[in-house]
Amino acid sequence: MAYSQKQIDEIFDDILHEIEQGNSLISILRRKEFPSTSTFYQWLEADESKAKRYARACEIRADVIFEDIIDIADHSDEDHT
Repeated sequence: MAYSQKQIDEIFDDILHEIEQGNSLISILRRKEFPSTSTFYQWLEADESKAKRYARACEIRADVIFEDIIDIADHSDEDHT
């Protein structure tokens, strides 16, 4: 499917939002409303700004997951009471 630049930008923003919520890229791109993995990576190759934004979203996802792990660990003793 051919996308307009506006569609690419909107879809890309949606993907980044999902990543920042802790979702994996693969699980996001499996949804029918999103492009294929190869199309997504083509977008990254074609636009350095998008590549940087994607890298930052992945960093945010890592922080979200780390915070979840810490929260689970901090409350694990409550499971044994």
